[in-house]
Amino acid sequence: MFKRFTLLLLGLVVWVGCSEKKLDSGIDYANFDQSVRPQDDFYRYVNGAWLEKTEIPADKSNYGSFTELFDESQANQRRIIEDAAQSGDKAHGSDEQKIGDFYLSYMDSARIEELGLTPLEEDLARIESLNGKEDLAKYFAYARKAGVQSPFVFFVNQDFKNSTEYIGYINQSGLNLPDRDYYLSDNEKFRDIRDKYRTHIEKMFTLAGQNDGAAKAAKILEMETAMAQAHWTRVENRDRNKTYNKFSIDELQAQTPNFNWAAYLETAGIPAQDLVVRQPSYLVAFNQV
Repeated sequence: MFKRFTLLLLGLVVWVGCSEKKLDSGIDYANFDQSVRPQDDFYRYVNGAWLEKTEIPADKSNYGSFTELFDESQANQRRIIEDAAQSGDKAHGSDEQKIGDFYLSYMDSARIEELGLTPLEEDLARIESLNGKEDLAKYFAYARKAGVQSPFVFFVNQDFKNSTEYIGYINQSGLNLPDRDYYLSDNEKFRDIRDKYRTHIEKMFTLAGQNDGAAKAAKILEMETAMAQAHWTRVENRDRNKTYNKFSIDELQAQTPNFNWAAYLETAGIPAQDLVVRQPSYLVAFNQV
């Protein structure tokens, strides 16, 4: 009996083993450059063939496997959203119905033109009513919840120095052009982009029914340029040690006395606890803008 049972188990194991799908390796050796010795240049050895055959797309500043995954993810998300929008059999109140209706409302350009500034009136009034630094700090917290950019970004992630805990991070932001170089580089390409950006801002003020659009656009570009001067470079931002600077709220307030962190955190619903500031010198400069 024991032998029969053993043979039965052996047969099941063999059957399961034979029926399992063979797993492909995640390493594509076609991307390797076998002419390079790994001990001489490991990066070129692993990526050489891929680098030779891959071009950066015209609409991107960089490209790699994570870019491919991101593009694929975006395409999948778009397909899900469009399917939800086109489906005629959506349960009322379901996620599918909400997603589909939200997408269709965004794509309804005729309705958007008809409404004009009406949907923005409450937000514009909120901005007009700001009175003092505390109000500004509270508005930045409100803007964060609404997905509107402010001069810094707050997010929560694992503590880089203690992966068992999570901590809040503050990162430089506030630039509407892609990078600090767009504001600071004195070449024809970037000067032209800055001119077009200023024209765009002026047009937005005009469409919003605001006066002195040109002067306001120039002031905004001036402010963003001042922030760009304080922004850390991409090379500096790659340094995990340099960008890990833990502050208590009191220490952060002492560094930036013109910004009310208590008001910001309370409005944002964020507990007043230690934070990691990735670019401390930027916040000091922001405090003076």
